[in-house]
Amino acid sequence: MTPEAHSHTRRVAFHTLGCKLNQHETESIAADFRRAGYAIVPFGETADAYIINTCTVTAKADRKSRNTVNRALRSRSRSKSADSSDSTPPDSTPGDAGDAVPGVPGVSGDAGDAVPGVPGVPGLNLQALPAAVVVVTGCFVEASPDVYREVPGLYMLDNRRKSSAIEIVEAHLRGEIVIPERHTPAPFNFDTPSPVFRTRGTVKIQDGCNTGCSYCIIPVVRGRALSRPATEVCDAVRSNIERGYREIVLTGINMSRYHDGDTDFPSLLRQLLELPGEFRLRLSSLEPELLTEPLLDMIRHPRFMPHLHLCLQSGSDRILSLMNRGYTRAEFTRALEAIRAKVPDFHFTTDIIVGFPGETEADFQDSLDTVQELEFGHVHTFPYSSRSRTRAARMDGHVPESVKAERANTMRRASAAAKLRYRRSLLGREEEVLIERVVPGGAASGYGQRYVPVTLSGTGEHLKVNGLYKVVLSELDVADEPVFHARLL
Repeated sequence: MTPEAHSHTRRVAFHTLGCKLNQHETESIAADFRRAGYAIVPFGETADAYIINTCTVTAKADRKSRNTVNRALRSRSRSKSADSSDSTPPDSTPGDAGDAVPGVPGVSGDAGDAVPGVPGVPGLNLQALPAAVVVVTGCFVEASPDVYREVPGLYMLDNRRKSSAIEIVEAHLRGEIVIPERHTPAPFNFDTPSPVFRTRGTVKIQDGCNTGCSYCIIPVVRGRALSRPATEVCDAVRSNIERGYREIVLTGINMSRYHDGDTDFPSLLRQLLELPGEFRLRLSSLEPELLTEPLLDMIRHPRFMPHLHLCLQSGSDRILSLMNRGYTRAEFTRALEAIRAKVPDFHFTTDIIVGFPGETEADFQDSLDTVQELEFGHVHTFPYSSRSRTRAARMDGHVPESVKAERANTMRRASAAAKLRYRRSLLGREEEVLIERVVPGGAASGYGQRYVPVTLSGTGEHLKVNGLYKVVLSELDVADEPVFHARLL
């Protein structure tokens, strides 16, 4: 569909919560709308359609997902009538009571938060419903499918049908009856023909997970592990290279479980690294179980970026066993040391859960010691969040929220110190930077192959977005997030 097919240029707004896989899927959906002639606008602006890709990995993610949906409902109400501001409160900070929507099951709030178009609001005129459509997809939909089910003009789209968002919106705006469940599941229909939000080309190779970590809701909301055919993956990567992407990111829920016939993940990587063209390859995240010799053989390939996000979760063997992680602290450490023996400056980032049921001070100290010993470049710290339908939710020894918060703050301080030590160790080194932003006459910025942020001052007019440039990391600005200043070689 072209823009001329509409009486005006339709506008669509996106909001994404959660993982990099969600970000990639949103990017692809946005490209579909751009091809159809829609203007992509910031989420807070008036739009004909609002697309929200949600997360449910923690209770906080649930709250953010609900609050974002409620913002979209209020936005479409205000766009319908200038008088709606009398009954619709201004946007609130996520988590505030002002984000609640009365009449929606499971969402509490005051009467002043009423949203026109939501059942259960006294005096609602259904014929005056706003024309804008709201599509909610992602893992929150899988975990809480009925929360917004009865809201007119709002469609709940499960993960394996989320690529149908453009079809749902177009059908609604034509006045058709829309039943999302009738759309064919297409979990890998997410290739992006051109950049919309970012410069890297992302390729989804896998979805779902069979591991069964005791705390994790992902197998419930994403389903069992499903691998994309290797030929499709190679074609998608090749297509991204031909479109001009200089960096390709492979993403999935648990890529270590990738398997298509005789092709496992290391053999798939080998095929991709040998494709023709000028590009570099990055992994979004990986489970430690895959750090085997076949993968280690490829670590030093010039196209393989020396950065991995490896999910540790705890430094305590007792807690790792309760989590059902399938490895020990020593096994994790040996895997990292094997990689650093090949690439000494290899950059590792990780996840740590604090306050898991039964975690003692000694267990927490084990995690702190591990973070300090392994010199992670960054630690994503998560206070344990109980998820229904998981084994951990039924465990004894749940840690008080105040203790979890204290441990999280302590871990974040340790993470910040480790990050600073790692980045200082890179000063004076060469790095190849992918430029993502250029200010004419000013600075250019991007990320090096070790996924560290780099700024080049006073060179903006000479550099191009999506260009790769060799630099020397000459200075580290530690005022906030440690950022490298560099000079061109």
